[in-house]
Amino acid sequence: MEMFIIFGVCISVPFGIAILLVTGKIGGDAISGFNTMSKEKREKYDEKSLSRFVGWLLIVFCLGLFLIPTGKYLKIGWLTFFGGVFAFVVLFVGVIYANTGKRFYKDKKCTKF
Repeated sequence: MEMFIIFGVCISVPFGIAILLVTGKIGGDAISGFNTMSKEKREKYDEKSLSRFVGWLLIVFCLGLFLIPTGKYLKIGWLTFFGGVFAFVVLFVGVIYANTGKRFYKDKKCTKF
């Protein structure tokens, strides 16, 4: 039961940030890497769509992480393993998706960033 409390506390912070990103309460200032860009570079990105994407990515990641203590508590080894692998794959695929295809640029035809 302690594991649920520990994971719950650890997951609640990124989950809360994710909800704020998806709803638009906070923007790119909460996204690492985006908040350190120069103002000129930041203006080339669609901050709202990037924030929503990162928010949904965090929500799915947190749900995957929640499977780890659930599997431990229910003594289902494959669920624990699946939760860890699922969380890793979600982040891996999400980072690749976000960084390819100029998805979050305001001007999709622009080549110099």
